[in-house]
Amino acid sequence: MSKPDHAVAGPDWPPMPSPLDPFLRRLLQFIADRDGHVSHTVFLRDRPDGGSWPAGFLEVILTSARARNFLRTMRGTGQTRHHMLTETGRRWLADTAPSSPVGADGVNPATR
Repeated sequence: MSKPDHAVAGPDWPPMPSPLDPFLRRLLQFIADRDGHVSHTVFLRDRPDGGSWPAGFLEVILTSARARNFLRTMRGTGQTRHHMLTETGRRWLADTAPSSPVGADGVNPATR
């Protein structure tokens, strides 16, 4: 008897839109601007949100990006971790454009 395959299939293209997309875009662009990978130490120091998102929300955005196969978090030596864009993440970033400017908090500054 074979075991069920619990691997997650890649998303259909294009992925379904999400209310988190403006935040994901900011996260992925932050990593793309650093050659597609960033250590977790630098990630926490420089933060894609400039420090405006609560720490728990930052983790939600990382989890969403990993779940959608936009980035991978790899373990390095010791306790180090690195966040790296996947090809799916690069493609999504290239294929999607923000419909309006978005601030660090994910809100269009013109609507404030």
